[in-house]
Amino acid sequence: MKYISLTLVAFAIFASFAIAVAQDNSGGIGYRSDILNDLKGSEKKLTDLAEAMPDSTYSWRPMKGVRSVSEVFAHIAADNYNIISKAGVKLPEGVVPKEFEKKYTTKADCVDALKKSFAFIRDSFNATSDADLGKPTDFYGTKTTVGGIYFSNALHVHEHLGQSIAYARANNVVPPWTAEQQKNTKMKMGN
Repeated sequence: MKYISLTLVAFAIFASFAIAVAQDNSGGIGYRSDILNDLKGSEKKLTDLAEAMPDSTYSWRPMKGVRSVSEVFAHIAADNYNIISKAGVKLPEGVVPKEFEKKYTTKADCVDALKKSFAFIRDSFNATSDADLGKPTDFYGTKTTVGGIYFSNALHVHEHLGQSIAYARANNVVPPWTAEQQKNTKMKMGN
C-alpha cells in the first residue's frame, strides 16, 4: 500500500511538471520554440518597460555621448530589422533602420517601432524553413548559419534590455515585472 501511495504521489508530481512544461512551451521544444519563446518574453519586457517609462525620460541620457532612452529603444527596433536582414530577409517597404534613432523620439513612436520590429522578426522566423535555418551565411565577417543570426539577434536584444533596465532604475522606474513580483510578495506576507 505504501508503495502504491508513493507511486501515485510521484506520478502526480511528474504530471504536474509535464503540464507546466507543456504550458510554458506551447510551441513545443527545440531551437524553433526556444527562439520564439525568448522573442515573446523579450518583446513583452521591452515594450512593458518602454510603456512604463514616463514621456519626460525619453530624452534622458546617463552622460553626454551616450544614447538617450528613446535612442536605445529605437536602436533595438532598428537592429531587429538590420540583424535579421543579414539572414537574407527583405526589409519592409519604407523601413530605413539607420534613421530610427533620429526619427523615433517619443514614447508612442518607440513603443510602436518596437512592436513592429518584433512582429517582423516573428513573421520572418516563422516563414523560414528548418532547412533554411541551417544554411551557412556570413554575419559581419563571421561564418554562421541563418539560425545563428536569429540567435545573435536574441543576444543583442537582451544586451539592450539590461541597458534599458538600468536606464529605468536611474529614472526611478521599477520594471513592471519586478513591481508585479513585489506586489505579489507583499500580498503573500499579508501587507
